[in-house]
Amino acid sequence: MCSSDLFVWVLGNHDPTPPEGLPGEWVPELRLGPLRFRHEASAGAAPGEVVGHHHPKATVDARGGAVSRPCFVVGGDRVMMPAFGAYTGGLDVASPAIATVFPRGGRVFLLGKDRLYSFGLDAARRAPPPAPQGQPDLFAPVRESRGGPRGHQPGPSGIRLYGAGGRGAPA
Repeated sequence: MCSSDLFVWVLGNHDPTPPEGLPGEWVPELRLGPLRFRHEASAGAAPGEVVGHHHPKATVDARGGAVSRPCFVVGGDRVMMPAFGAYTGGLDVASPAIATVFPRGGRVFLLGKDRLYSFGLDAARRAPPPAPQGQPDLFAPVRESRGGPRGHQPGPSGIRLYGAGGRGAPA
């Protein structure tokens, strides 16, 4: 795959130097038109910035218990991407470290099994602290979307549910 296309890898704290033998170009930042891809957010506003360092995750209540998943955080001129690797962990979106990157707030997008959950970052910041076993009860109960593939409905605590509609587990 790498032999037929040019791959550009953005260096980060887990990979500050390129692994030996991996083809492609290695850069600390990649600019493509109005977008800037970098590992960590810059200090201050950087229009079009796409970052990933914090590995954001969010938790919502669903039938059968809380569901914690990687998520995107969008606010102002910046998008924070999740990490989906098995060993990447994650930092809760209510963390002060994420609040520093989004001082004016933002929106969280969490992928469910058949839906996209969306809620304001401020709703996560107002949530109660996590339960001792790491399963916070942030947004009980989650309501299903019946709006069809493109439809959405407001859910509890400002959550918006996007998805295929119909019945079934929301996450």
